Amino acid sequence: YFNVVHDTNRPFIVAGNDARIEVLGTSFNVNTTSGKNTIQVILTTGKVSLYFNDNLSEKVILKPGEQAEISTIEKKIVTTPNLDPNYMAWKTGVITFNNSGLDNVAATLEKVFQKPIKLENQQLANCRLTAVFDNQSLTSVLHVIQATLDIEIKQENGLILLGGKGCN
Repeated sequence: YFNVVHDTNRPFIVAGNDARIEVLGTSFNVNTTSGKNTIQVILTTGKVSLYFNDNLSEKVILKPGEQAEISTIEKKIVTTPNLDPNYMAWKTGVITFNNSGLDNVAATLEKVFQKPIKLENQQLANCRLTAVFDNQSLTSVLHVIQATLDIEIKQENGLILLGGKGCN
């Protein structure tokens, strides 16, 4: 996560492979773990310019509330609205679920707490959760989910397994 003040004399540029993120006075999040050869940029405030080092003429300006997927292999930048309310949860500690499927809940918790969390069966993905967690531990969050959705939680070799019959 970067929070940078613009300085025309000394531009702040984040480089990854040939991809460049030039800061124009802003706060934004960069994720290089979202996929192989992919960089995800989510803008919170201000604006950033995205481009490839060998193609300065095709810059993409990202606006607040937008995200970009930068493919370093295809040399392609795709922007979309950021619809993930939890993209900063790892920093703020606030996790929000609004009628979210348990598969999405597990994926979010895995990112926030850096612990592998898997569903034992696909029927569990149909279970829906609406809740807000404010700086709660993973154990506390899992207990709430367990009680709310009537599921089982097991830990095996560092892996957290969510089990049960699932939902219709």
